[in-house]
Amino acid sequence: MPSGSKKGGFQHDREFTLMIVPHSGGRVVSIRVKPAWVKAAYGAIGVTVLVTSLFAVKYRQMSRMATEVGRLRVENAQQKSQLEALTEEAAVVRERLRRLEELDREIRDLVERETSVIRKQGTTDLSRAREANRLSYAEVSRGGASRHLTGFSFLAEEARQREVSLTQVKQAVVEMVEFLRAKPALLPVNGNLTSRFGWRRSPITGGKERHQGLDIAAPYGAVIKAPGAGKVVFAGYRAGFGKTVILDHGYGIRTMYGHCQKLLVNAGQEVQRGQSIATVGSSGRSTGPHLHFEISVNGKPVDPETFIIQ
Repeated sequence: MPSGSKKGGFQHDREFTLMIVPHSGGRVVSIRVKPAWVKAAYGAIGVTVLVTSLFAVKYRQMSRMATEVGRLRVENAQQKSQLEALTEEAAVVRERLRRLEELDREIRDLVERETSVIRKQGTTDLSRAREANRLSYAEVSRGGASRHLTGFSFLAEEARQREVSLTQVKQAVVEMVEFLRAKPALLPVNGNLTSRFGWRRSPITGGKERHQGLDIAAPYGAVIKAPGAGKVVFAGYRAGFGKTVILDHGYGIRTMYGHCQKLLVNAGQEVQRGQSIATVGSSGRSTGPHLHFEISVNGKPVDPETFIIQ
C-alpha cells in the first residue's frame, strides 16, 4: 500500500509496500519499495528491451550477411570451376594448334623435298587436294553443330576439325609422293627414239609386228637409269631381249630394260629414281646398240610415252 507525506496539498513522495502472504498462514512478509527502485527497474527493463532489440536487428543483419557470403562463396566456386574448365579448353586448343603447325610443316617438307619432276607432276593434284580440303572444311564449318558452339568450345572444335582435315591431306600427300617417286616418269637413257609403241615393221624379219615398248638408240656403255623408285624383280638373260632388268614400281606398274651390255643391279635390290641399273648394249635379238624400254600396268603393256614427262 502506498504511504508518504503531503506538503501544500500535494503528495511529495510515495512509497510502496509489497506484502507476501503465504497460503499456509505463515508469517506475512512486507517489503517497502521506494519509487527510485521502481524507476530503476523500469530503466533496466527499457535498457534490456533496447539491447535485445538492437541485438535482434544486428543478428538479422549478420544473418543476411552470412547468407550473402555463402552465396558469394558458391558463385566464387562456380566461377573458379568455369575458369578451370576454360583453362583446360585453352590448353586443348593450344595443343591442337601446335599439332596443326607440325602437320603444316610436315606437309610442306614432304612437298619441298621432292625433285622438280615430282613437283611438276604433283602440282595439279596438290592444288586439287588443297581445294578439296578447303571445301570439305567449309562444309563442316557450316554444319548445324558448329553454330551452337561458343567461346573456347567453338575454337576447340574448329581446331579438331582442321586437324582431322590436315591429317587426311597429309596422308593423301604422302601417298601421292610415294606414287610419284615410283612412277617411271623419265626416259631411262639419253638417245634417239627409233621405234615407238604399236604396230611396226620388224627390223629382224621385216614382217609386221606389235612393238610393246620404245627403242632408244644410244652408244655402247651409255648408262641406263631407273626412271622411278622400285624393286629389281629380274636381272639376267631373257630370250629375245638378251641381258634384261625388270623393276616393280608398285601400284601394278613394272618396267623392262632389254638388250643391255652390263647389269649393275641384282634381283631383290631396291633402287631409287636416277640410280644406274645397267648399260646400253646389243644383246639378244638386236641390230645395234639400243635400249628396249617397256612399261606394263597390271600385266598389260602400255605406251611409255604416256608416262614420260616431255
